[in-house]
Amino acid sequence: MKTLIVISPEVTCGSEAFPLFDAKGNYVAGQTRMQAAVRVYKKYPKATLVMVGGCILDEHGKVFRRAKIMTAFMRSCCPLADVREVHTLPCTFHNFCGIFEQNPELLHGEVGLVSNNYHQERALLMWQMAAKRYCHVMELPTAFFPAEEFVCAKAQQARFSVEYKRRLHLEREGLAHLKGGLYTDKCLNNHRLLAALSAVSSLRHLVPETA
Repeated sequence: MKTLIVISPEVTCGSEAFPLFDAKGNYVAGQTRMQAAVRVYKKYPKATLVMVGGCILDEHGKVFRRAKIMTAFMRSCCPLADVREVHTLPCTFHNFCGIFEQNPELLHGEVGLVSNNYHQERALLMWQMAAKRYCHVMELPTAFFPAEEFVCAKAQQARFSVEYKRRLHLEREGLAHLKGGLYTDKCLNNHRLLAALSAVSSLRHLVPETA
């Protein structure tokens, strides 16, 4: 395994917490995703760890970089790891686009994607979409490591079974939209975020010229 990509989890602005639920009450289990990334890395200690984190706005309208919190967590757990930080627009698709645009050299060889099990099908389809856009191929040598339900916290899944089932329903809806050509890129319609990113010189490249 050459590269392990940890897909951006939810991060609570102003803290270093990876919450169990997002602001809308949806089950996200970010902490277990990050714990699983540590477990997977220990199986492949020569791999480069890529913390791909979406940029969002905090309550004051300032840009908050999830990847910085992810990187700090991984370095505290795996101090010898080669950790790279990739800042992107918030959604999973733009997480992948950011890697293809900013660090294509990391994609030569087998790549592992680390996320939650509920996220697997939609994330892999978005990975294929990004591969097609940037490499004109639908398949790259990729392994998917489901973070949570089968690796870290079976008890947690049972405890929050109602919320987990609701999350699966949302994921299946999103997957159906992707397959049906109904996917809407909400990141490009977030004009407040795009304006804030444009004002930060190191993040200006994330804003599409057409935005």
